[in-house]
Amino acid sequence: MKKNATIGSLLVILFGVSVAFIIMIATSKEKTRITGIQQEINTLQQKANDINGENSDLKEKIAYFETDEFKEKEAKDKLNYQKEGERVVIVKSTSQQVEESSEVNTSFDEEQENLPNYLKWWNQYF
Repeated sequence: MKKNATIGSLLVILFGVSVAFIIMIATSKEKTRITGIQQEINTLQQKANDINGENSDLKEKIAYFETDEFKEKEAKDKLNYQKEGERVVIVKSTSQQVEESSEVNTSFDEEQENLPNYLKWWNQYF
């Protein structure tokens, strides 16, 4: 009888150890799965924060584009708009003046080439 009791208690202990081992394996798998899910959540949260930042930047740009200041600036730059009573002064650089004067001389030379010879002589001396 003692032999049956020891075998029975050994079987119970072996069953308990195997159940504990199975529970530890299941727990470690679950912990690994939870860790992976948490990392994915963190990645998605970071992407959401980045997108929210981009959205706020776009909202600021849209708000600026809707202002009268932006519309007036664009109208002045692209459509040569000026307010009533406003005067626009254009200052040309010397390189532009040189280019314009050379264009004038070129057009004058072209006109001279098209003239008959007697007019060229007349223009030369008179």
